[in-house]
Amino acid sequence: MAASVEMQGGLDPEAFARDLGNTRWPGEAIEPEARRTIDGLLGQLAEARVARQAQAQPN
Repeated sequence: MAASVEMQGGLDPEAFARDLGNTRWPGEAIEPEARRTIDGLLGQLAEARVARQAQAQPN
């Protein structure tokens, strides 16, 4: 969903990554798993962005 919004210009990828990357749940048991999940999501979004840019390049 985030990639779709990003592709439609409704999301600044750098700001989104920064804001989501800075999200924390101090003292909560979910913190380690949530951080791994968010980091994985941000990595996948970055990879998708690179793939879209590569596809947009003329051969």
